[in-house]
Amino acid sequence: MTAVDRYCEVFKEVKPKRDRVAQLERDFMLAKRELDKINGELAKLERELSVLNARYEEAMLEKQQLEEETGIMERRLLAADKLIGGLSSENERWTVELKDLREQRVRLLGDCLICAPFLAYVGAFSWEYRDRLVYQMWQNAIVQRGIPMSQPFRVEQMLTSEVEISKWTAEGLPPDELSTQNGILTTQASRFPLCIDPQQQVLQLHHRCRVLVKQLARIPAGIIEAAPRKGNSRQVVHTRASFTKQYNLVLANGR
Repeated sequence: MTAVDRYCEVFKEVKPKRDRVAQLERDFMLAKRELDKINGELAKLERELSVLNARYEEAMLEKQQLEEETGIMERRLLAADKLIGGLSSENERWTVELKDLREQRVRLLGDCLICAPFLAYVGAFSWEYRDRLVYQMWQNAIVQRGIPMSQPFRVEQMLTSEVEISKWTAEGLPPDELSTQNGILTTQASRFPLCIDPQQQVLQLHHRCRVLVKQLARIPAGIIEAAPRKGNSRQVVHTRASFTKQYNLVLANGR
């Protein structure tokens, strides 16, 4: 009986404690499940936060690039405005040049009708005969037939430029009209011009403008000496004082 009484007393003391432990265990499990749930939601939020941070960094980088491109475009826009402002003053000049070009296109027919035979035929003649042939005979024939042409007409303006003439002059070509015509004939014509060059100024153009002298086969032998041929070029130098006389006879009489 004593043992039973002792068991009952101990059971009365232990029973509430066991119940308390069981309740605490249930509360622990509930709290643990709640904590796991919260930790899962926290991990999900952290993943979402990482994604949002990456998107934020990409957006900030794109923003920086857009700001740089905006600055570049603003500078280009300012430069374009300045360029347009500067070119607007050229509008009047361009309008005048366009009108001149349209008029030149109309006059091009007559100009070419003179320039073509100039390149083909006048190389062997003196300046006086060239001037009379081009600016009197041919030009008058063009005008009489009502063909439009430039007035005043100059061969040099059609077949060369001031820049090229300046280059020839710097290379030693005399600046007179005859020498300029010889330079045009040498560089553009299929036939070489006749150059009377006693001071050997034209010979200085050996690297840019090979000036050719037409052979006069009917002048007596010994008056001229022909240098060796180089391609289709031949340089002829007279050796007698009577060369000018013989040359004038050839031009005057054709024999």
